[in-house]
Amino acid sequence: MVSAVERLVLSDVEVYPSAMARLRLTQKEKQILNETVERYHRARDRHGDRIVLLRDADLPRLFTVHQREVLKKFASIDPREYGFRGPYYGLHEPPRNLVAIRGQRYRRGKEREEKKVITQYAPRHVADAWRELNGRMKEEIGKELLVVSGYRSPTYQLLVFVNSYVRNNGCSIARTARYVTLPGYSEHGNPARQALDFGTKRGTYNGHFSRTQEYRWLVRNAKQFGFMFSYPRNNKVGVAYEPWHWRYCG
Repeated sequence: MVSAVERLVLSDVEVYPSAMARLRLTQKEKQILNETVERYHRARDRHGDRIVLLRDADLPRLFTVHQREVLKKFASIDPREYGFRGPYYGLHEPPRNLVAIRGQRYRRGKEREEKKVITQYAPRHVADAWRELNGRMKEEIGKELLVVSGYRSPTYQLLVFVNSYVRNNGCSIARTARYVTLPGYSEHGNPARQALDFGTKRGTYNGHFSRTQEYRWLVRNAKQFGFMFSYPRNNKVGVAYEPWHWRYCG
């Protein structure tokens, strides 16, 4: 049975992955979608780091009925229609064993101004494995990794996808699906195989991460600490190369 999150977003219509379809939006819905993204950014400002734990019950407070109806359409997308070939993990409420990863800082740019990474969350055993990995990395090469993205609730993952669709990928589902997975398909929302996105204390993230000493150390040693590289080049699931994205397998 689908979770409460999916029932709310889909207005209590029981939709399973096999029944999902391609997206069709009217001009009015496109306008509503842009308004939805604006509201999402305001919600991020209000909720701060807690927005990654957003639950189904929060949506009526944040979005209008019409905006939730548009979100429903995105929640009903079958990503396999757009080239995604990864597994369906299901929709899970935030687990009770999440711990906060606070106080992470980095320096970037000519000014080397110190900046703060917003608080991230991960299951306790995953956070412990990351700390153990970091301790070894610091001993061997004098470097440490930051967690720049950890657990994301299904509700938040849907909003991340919609935001990326509008602001980063030219309103193309196929392009967006290569960089952001939909709820139920994201390793960030799968506590059993929780994904962490890593960055460096020099602010190196995304594609540039593969050029760092930290990345090369990870490739050699991550498996010892239970982490696996999820999306190498030319991977079989149809996701873009993400050298910063590692899942914990224990």
